[in-house]
Amino acid sequence: MIKNRLNKKDAKVRNVETWHAASLLRSIIVMSVAFLFYSCDSERFSGKKPVAEAGGQYLYKEDLENIFFTEMSKEDSLTVIKNYIRTWVTDALIYEKAQENVKNEEEIASLLEKYRRSLLTYEYQLQLVKDRLNNTLSPEEIKSYYRNNPQLFQLKEILVKGLFLKIPNQAPDVDVLRLLLNNSEDKNLDQIESLSIKNAAKFEYFNKEWHPLLEIQRKSPIRVENKENLKQRSFYESQDSLSTYFLYVQEYMPEGELQPLDYAESQIRGILLEQRKNNFLKQFGDKLYEEAVMEGKVKIYEQN
Repeated sequence: MIKNRLNKKDAKVRNVETWHAASLLRSIIVMSVAFLFYSCDSERFSGKKPVAEAGGQYLYKEDLENIFFTEMSKEDSLTVIKNYIRTWVTDALIYEKAQENVKNEEEIASLLEKYRRSLLTYEYQLQLVKDRLNNTLSPEEIKSYYRNNPQLFQLKEILVKGLFLKIPNQAPDVDVLRLLLNNSEDKNLDQIESLSIKNAAKFEYFNKEWHPLLEIQRKSPIRVENKENLKQRSFYESQDSLSTYFLYVQEYMPEGELQPLDYAESQIRGILLEQRKNNFLKQFGDKLYEEAVMEGKVKIYEQN
């Protein structure tokens, strides 16, 4: 035990020494590269130390500080610096060539201005929505939309409630879990969960929430070949070279049926909030327009 403590202490000391060494190495490398490229004309760079110049642009020491990691070796650090500077120089040279050869600068400037306006408008609308829009939806609003738009909520996949289990093939309690799941009852749930933890199994219990069957099939080799044979309180098992997979289906809903309200609720919330946002922004724009016209801030010229 004492030896283990000493080993841990030595490891901590080595980690601290490694961290300090890496930090010192980083500083040395940055200063070395800066020294290679640094111009004596310090006033020209306002105190900043350039490490590279290309196409009339400068790369400074400060730009390199965030590209290091303390666990880097000396060789890795030098490689990172070299690749970073090469990439930066290449980009700067390409940009210089583009400035010399691209002739439609006015078109590009116009596109940039349009993008700038769109971005500013979008950010402002986001802020308006965040500050002024009420995002609270009542249960009555959600139920009303659900009842009035059943065509939007037809199931396109099978939903299930139940239990999913993934357990290593070598786990000692595979057979016990298989037996418990084949005779699944609420009283067995605690034992199933306990054995899952003991055997490092992945345990998902979703008897209160609907899950797409396809979602379970994506993370396991379990396949329900004939969907018509899917039954309530049914058990499915599959296996690969590493794990055994169990699925207990407590309830299911087939394709084509109306989605349960609790499953469709998040989709309904998204639809209603998007509608509310669009209405709010339209009303805000209409009000802004009317106020500007009344105050004489807008002039509409007759079209010939």
